[in-house]
Formats: sequence, structure tokens, C-alpha cells
Amino acid sequence: MKTWEDWHLIDAIARGGTLAQAARNLDIDYSTVHRRLKGIERQVNARLFDRSRSSCSPTPAGERVIAAAAQAREAFDAALLDIAGEDARLTGSIRFTSFTSLAQWVLMPILARFHAAYPEIRVELLESNAALNLTRREADVALRYTRKPPDNLIGARVGRADSAAYAAADYLAGRPDCPLEQLDWIVPAPDVVLPEETQWHQRHVPPSRHVLHTSSGPAGLAAAHAGFGACVLICYLGGAGGLTRISPPIPELAADLWLLTHPSLRHVARIRAFVDFLKRELRELAPLLQGESGPVDLRGPRP
Repeated sequence: MKTWEDWHLIDAIARGGTLAQAARNLDIDYSTVHRRLKGIERQVNARLFDRSRSSCSPTPAGERVIAAAAQAREAFDAALLDIAGEDARLTGSIRFTSFTSLAQWVLMPILARFHAAYPEIRVELLESNAALNLTRREADVALRYTRKPPDNLIGARVGRADSAAYAAADYLAGRPDCPLEQLDWIVPAPDVVLPEETQWHQRHVPPSRHVLHTSSGPAGLAAAHAGFGACVLICYLGGAGGLTRISPPIPELAADLWLLTHPSLRHVARIRAFVDFLKRELRELAPLLQGESGPVDLRGPRP
């Protein structure tokens, strides 16, 4: 016998007692059952059932095959129960990917609280600014900025991440009435592709005020803390980093924040618990994500 269907057919004949009953139980026609049984008997070179109009009794060879089929069925059912039980238990590991800045400045306290609530679930945090492929299971859950999540994933919008201009309080203290265009500016490096932010700088910041180029938000944050000047940052980074916001949120830089996973994982208990926990926590952080918390010193011109 070459396939699970062959074992399944032998088991159905033994349970049904006749070929006709086996056909009804399998929801196929009698001739199909008869033809497939003859094919199996040719494969094993042995008669497996003594057949009459009213009964179908296993031969000694058939009894051995039936016993093997029963063992195979029990092993298969046990494996399914074990898998289902594992998915239903709040244990195991989760591969979670997010942007480096989010991981370092926003997520760590949330993940610590999740660990306290679910100590048997182990989270593997993959800090990456690249979009890991959830379909290929490079990660189980992803937190991404997107205006349109991929069609092959499921998830929920958990907030909006705004960006604004920030500077250190000490830097601003020596320039109390200085408008944005007269401040020193930390701007993206020429090889960093941020077209909307580049256009904003072109409209509001003269090139002569560019004092430092950086390639990442955390580097811009560090430079602003060091007193280089002002910097456009995503609001959770500027706010959590203790800088003062000096512009309203910049509409063209806003991005929706989505928590995503693959549809095949939606009923796995540990994934569901993790996603639900992050939803609640991140939605409570809306003021931080949208620049509505922390010190503010708005100055013109307005974005």
C-alpha cells in the first residue's frame, strides 16, 4: 500500500463489514471501493478479505494489515491532538519583528509586561528596518508602518505614527525667538531616501542651515541631544527621547502603524494573546506616537 488513502480504505472496509457499507461511509460508489481493494491486493500479492453478498471478513493477511492501519490511524490522531493542544496552550515561542527605533524606545516596557503576564511564552525580537517575510515564516508577527497592508496578511491598525521637528531644551534656551528657518538643522544624509522629509526641508530650511547629515532617526536624536540643532523625528522618538517639539506634526510624514500576522496563525493561542496584548498597549500610547505628549515650543513658519 502506497498512500494514506489505501490504509483508510482497508480500515473502512473492516469497520463497515461489507464493501457496500464501506462505500457509504466513505461517500464513494461501490465500484470504486471494489476496484481499489483489488488494486491493493495486487500490490501486496495477497487476498485481504473473504467477500460474500452479506459480509466481508478479513483473511489472516487482512487482519495484519488492519492492525497496522489501526496503529497508523491512532498515531495520526495523536499527532493532530498534540498539535492542536500545543496551539491551544499559552506556551512556546514567537518571532516578532519591528523597526529598531520602535523596539528600543517604545516596545521594551510593553514586552516586559507581556512576559510578566505570560511567562511561558518566549518572544524572539527581530529588530529590522527591512520588511521580513511573514509568508515564509521569517517572523510570526510584524509591527510595520504602512498605508496599505499586504493582502496576504491579516492584522489591525493600532495607531498613527506622526513626525515633527524637535530640538534639545538647552539648545532652544539660547534662541528663544528664533524661527525654524534660522535654527541649525540635522538632516538626512544624501543617500537616505526620504522624499517627503527632503521636500519639507527644502520648503522650510535653507541649505546653509544644514550642519550635520545622519542616516537614521536614533542618530538624529543623539545629535539633537548633543546640541547640533533641530531635527525632524518620528514623534515617539523625539518625545520618549526627552526633546522639545518645535513644530506641529507634519501631515505628509504620517504613517499608519499595523500589527500583522499570517492568516494560518490566527487561531494559535500564544499568537492571539500576543497580538491582543500589543493592540491594547499600543493604542494607549497614541499621545506619544502622535506627538501629543512631552514639552512643546511651537515656532513658525508652520509646516
